[in-house]
Amino acid sequence: GDKPAQIIFKSGSTKLPAWESILKNEKKLRVFMGPTQNTGVVYYRMRGYADKMRKMGVDVAYEDFEYNNTETQSRWQYMLGPDKRVVQNQLDDILKVADVSIWEVVANGYACAFLECAHDVLKKPIVTEIDDWLFDVPSYNVASHPYQPFSELERIAFKQIGFSDYLIVSTQFMINSLKKLWPDKPMYLIPNSIDFDIWDNIKFMKDPSLLEKKPGTVRIC
Repeated sequence: GDKPAQIIFKSGSTKLPAWESILKNEKKLRVFMGPTQNTGVVYYRMRGYADKMRKMGVDVAYEDFEYNNTETQSRWQYMLGPDKRVVQNQLDDILKVADVSIWEVVANGYACAFLECAHDVLKKPIVTEIDDWLFDVPSYNVASHPYQPFSELERIAFKQIGFSDYLIVSTQFMINSLKKLWPDKPMYLIPNSIDFDIWDNIKFMKDPSLLEKKPGTVRIC
């Protein structure tokens, strides 16, 4: 019951390994990440940090997926419900093994209810990662469509943030805004940034001649 699930959740790969620290019986920090949208924000705010955490000796797992435009939402949150105990049991096993879990805001009430129940029963810290000020997204922004005032997704976001132990956000503005609603909740600022593991290996960085500007050439960053 305390071993990690190996059917749907695969530590971010297509293989089916148990977590390394379980096999070696080592005392290591174990983190489960729950991305909800298979978009760029997952790479920069979740998956990218998971890769960096692994380099620091942390065991990190998340549901395997590919950026191939076939799925815009992570599968796990739509596989929870009263008639889908298999997935619930798998997530339950993972959260028993994990020391802490980090989630984006979920997309339906079943997923939110599961997280709240897991938080109350397992007594493990739950962290919510937020990249947008969901309670006042400008109407011209496509992200505002699901988060209309008094909408279901707005209520779900409010509920999940409420029972989370900590928040990770991308701007100081978000901290200032969220503190008005949850003044005592710990919040951590991790700004969006480029991935230097990629940037430092771009071809032109190794060939200074590529930086030379040719007459009549317009360069846009």
